[in-house]
Amino acid sequence: MKIVSKNIIIPSGENSFEADWSFVSGYNIIAVMSKFISGDSNKGVDVEILNSHGSTIIDPMDVRFYEKSTDGFKIGTAVPFPPGIESNLGISVKAKAETNVSADTKYQMVFFLEKGKAIDIDGKVKPQEEVINNCKI
Repeated sequence: MKIVSKNIIIPSGENSFEADWSFVSGYNIIAVMSKFISGDSNKGVDVEILNSHGSTIIDPMDVRFYEKSTDGFKIGTAVPFPPGIESNLGISVKAKAETNVSADTKYQMVFFLEKGKAIDIDGKVKPQEEVINNCKI
């Protein structure tokens, strides 16, 4: 497993952030978590994650939903990605605060990458094919 972090930074006096992020090839992105680093923590910030074609992977949700548990960054408490999101294809991230932030505001997004794995509905890391097969009707 690889763990990769990327930063969301909303500049003071603004309310949004957008970026295209890519990762090392040969892995699947299986989950993401966040940690508030600094700035205006009083503003709600929604984060949306899209694939390289612009389709939504994770709908906009308050960044606090992604936050690590009190036990630290544990894969079972991370927000799972659907199976098959290849790391080398990249993702787009959009963050939007409800109003302009009063100071530069930074969140660290922590991504979990795994070769041929995905997170099943029970929060366990399993072979990607097994997760995909369990999703079929």
